[in-house]
Amino acid sequence: MLEEGRIVFTGRFTTAALQSSLDYIKGQIGRVGQMRAVESFSVALSIENSLLESRYLETLAGDAAEFLKVRRQLMEDTARHRDAIRTQWDRHRNDPSAV
Repeated sequence: MLEEGRIVFTGRFTTAALQSSLDYIKGQIGRVGQMRAVESFSVALSIENSLLESRYLETLAGDAAEFLKVRRQLMEDTARHRDAIRTQWDRHRNDPSAV
């Protein structure tokens, strides 16, 4: 629970843009089991890159130390996760026998 400070929506993205992103992700989830591993990793890599490049977590702003810490940690964790996905994507992309 936030003890001190405030958190606000920045208006960085429109509702339509957010909905479009969510629709895309839902569509990709619906394809699970229909894609080869390399394509799954490619989609996941694209989503993670998009989150980082668009600075999606800056949709919220605040001055609470706890909020800033959590947002920074989410950004760092997302970057690490993206790097792990890239490693798997590279492995599958370079291995024609990978399913």
